[in-house]
Amino acid sequence: MLICIVADAGYDISDIKAVGIGCPGTIDNVKGVVVYSNNIKMDHVPLVDEFRKYIDIPINLENDANAAAYGEYIANGNGVNSYIFMTLGTGVGSGIIIKGKIYRGFNCAGAEIGHSSIVMDGKTCTCGKRGCLECYASVTALIEQTEKKMKECPDSLMNEWASTHGKVSGRTAFECARAGDKAAREVKAQYIRLYWHTCHLKY
Repeated sequence: MLICIVADAGYDISDIKAVGIGCPGTIDNVKGVVVYSNNIKMDHVPLVDEFRKYIDIPINLENDANAAAYGEYIANGNGVNSYIFMTLGTGVGSGIIIKGKIYRGFNCAGAEIGHSSIVMDGKTCTCGKRGCLECYASVTALIEQTEKKMKECPDSLMNEWASTHGKVSGRTAFECARAGDKAAREVKAQYIRLYWHTCHLKY
């Protein structure tokens, strides 16, 4: 497959010097192992060894948010010493750059801000803990909040929007709020309020 992708781009496999893999979860960058991923279920998966069965060039495995943080640091860091980057999607990811290098911590999970518990006895997270930031500030959380409001307000424009687009997404409440839907505005306000408070807690 890689050879086909490279050929379609107008290159030869010999032009590729290395392959980088960004994967969610706790990543052992040295061993090339996905130690644990809660949103894409993996437990001690030797991902680099699997890829080496098909690719005979250097492979580097990195946490996806770490990789995104490093890319943003190189492109937009403007020469700063340290850099913190957050991603919002299925979960809440983060990457920390200190003195130009990715910070991984002693356990390869040094930047997992999304799994910081910010609500005592809060919602159960996919990681098994309760009250994680991810439970309140991720796009998954936004979709849950949207679906709950849609059930409470069957006349909301959000129901029509979801039917037209085939699913509820992170855009549903925001698009319908822009169109003036009251229930959607409530979801939007709640999400922003939750996100703002959880991201500005002082420890």
